[in-house]
Amino acid sequence: MAKILEGPAMKLFNKWGIPVPNYVVIMDPNRLEQLGEANKWLRESKLVVKAHEAIGGRFKLGLVKLGLNLEQALEAAKEMIGREIGTSVVRQVIVAEMLDHDEEYYVSIAGNRDGAELLLSHKGGVDIEENWDTVKRLFIPLDEAPTIERITEIALQAGFVGEIAERVAKITSRLILCFDNEDAQSIEINPLVIRKSDMRFAALDA
Repeated sequence: MAKILEGPAMKLFNKWGIPVPNYVVIMDPNRLEQLGEANKWLRESKLVVKAHEAIGGRFKLGLVKLGLNLEQALEAAKEMIGREIGTSVVRQVIVAEMLDHDEEYYVSIAGNRDGAELLLSHKGGVDIEENWDTVKRLFIPLDEAPTIERITEIALQAGFVGEIAERVAKITSRLILCFDNEDAQSIEINPLVIRKSDMRFAALDA
């Protein structure tokens, strides 16, 4: 499976029962105005606008804007679309619902010739590299899937506590199903969060 951008990845997550925020991908800023008329969440939620391109370091490049209302999101989209970054041009942006949360977690799976490796950490987000010592690993042999109990054990080792560890294990098992059935080479949720509004998990970035 080729590398896919955040929007299609979030669609895959939905398919496999991994909750994601409401989102839209647009190429024309005016389309956001039209969508705002039809979608209550665009009018009433705080929004995140991100360049929907395979460009590294989007935060540092000013290609991620947080906590916007619809009018501000429209202006951010106008600023980003058409912007040249090195040899790349921003042709589309993803506008997503900003979910209020406290902790940020990290889950990823990477394939290799012998199977795959699951990585879990209770300290995800933009600083995951600085917290790499918190990451715990589980090797997954070819044609095998770890039990919920085994994933829960790794989650506990990775710093998750009690019921949260069990819930992380359930989300992770769905991610493993997605990885296997979509023939992925690697897949990542960073961050995985718990929404304050209903205490449900959501994958903020795919």
